[in-house]
Amino acid sequence: MISPARKILILKTGFTETFSTDIQDPAIVSLGDILRTTPILKAFTPSDQIIWVTSSHGLPLLEKTNEISELWDYETYLEKKSDLNLDLFLNLERYIPREHFPPTKLTYGYGSVNDDSLMTSKGVISLKDYKESFAVQGKKIWQHLLFGLLGLNYQRETYCFFSDNTQFIKNEKPIIGLNWQVGSKWPTKKIDLSSWKKLAHLIEEQGYQVSWQEGHDNLETYINWISECDFLITCDSLGLHIALGMKKKFIAFFGPTPSDEIDFYQVGTCVPFLIPENYHCLPCHQSACHQPKLCSEFLDYPKVLAVIQNEFNHE
Repeated sequence: MISPARKILILKTGFTETFSTDIQDPAIVSLGDILRTTPILKAFTPSDQIIWVTSSHGLPLLEKTNEISELWDYETYLEKKSDLNLDLFLNLERYIPREHFPPTKLTYGYGSVNDDSLMTSKGVISLKDYKESFAVQGKKIWQHLLFGLLGLNYQRETYCFFSDNTQFIKNEKPIIGLNWQVGSKWPTKKIDLSSWKKLAHLIEEQGYQVSWQEGHDNLETYINWISECDFLITCDSLGLHIALGMKKKFIAFFGPTPSDEIDFYQVGTCVPFLIPENYHCLPCHQSACHQPKLCSEFLDYPKVLAVIQNEFNHE
């Protein structure tokens, strides 16, 4: 536990992905990056006052999170920051001007705009070197990086997420949710609708119900849709992180982004694409594909069906 911190402000708006070295567009909010930051809340004691600053888009994700004392959007934060007397400021957004920092005894995370160095409990270190220092067998689990800023060891603390309507395999005929749409940040994650229709047909042949994604433009509807499914099939997307928050079983596909940063908490399964041998570009970290076919066109249908059958045959 962090001690003797009493008043903590976490700034995570989703305007940038905290540990990504890619060129980022702050106009596109990464809601998944907000949600996967929430395990850090378990580093603090129930008596600590925790203020979380996020974007207006991220408010619905966190508004019912019990571990957060006060939830502000960024505009509210700017109005109140001068009156804060913090013990700890955790800045997880790299494009925050220094003049927007609050008065605090201690700051971890990014220190100034356009600077890829991190302030950590062990000193200032470049983002690239920091990520390499946490590489274990080629993997850089995101939450290890997060907890490491505070000098803590990640102990697989789970997401802090609350949903009013969470079901867990209550339907007589299990509902398999197809999270087929993706956000604008990573269009290369998208799997062609024809592939999803083929997958839906195969799933229905096995005796399951299929539910097509709802709420692509409405976060509350989207969360409720995921909660009503018994199992989710998704790309590396917000749906994946909501499923982790709900502890709902899922399959995830990864193409342009790496799977080795994700802790699946024994809830999710990564099903790789059956890509040709000459595809040496994954993960490419690119929003546009230069191959003849997207990697997502090489869907491993038998593997997907096997994972689903294994899940429900043991119920």
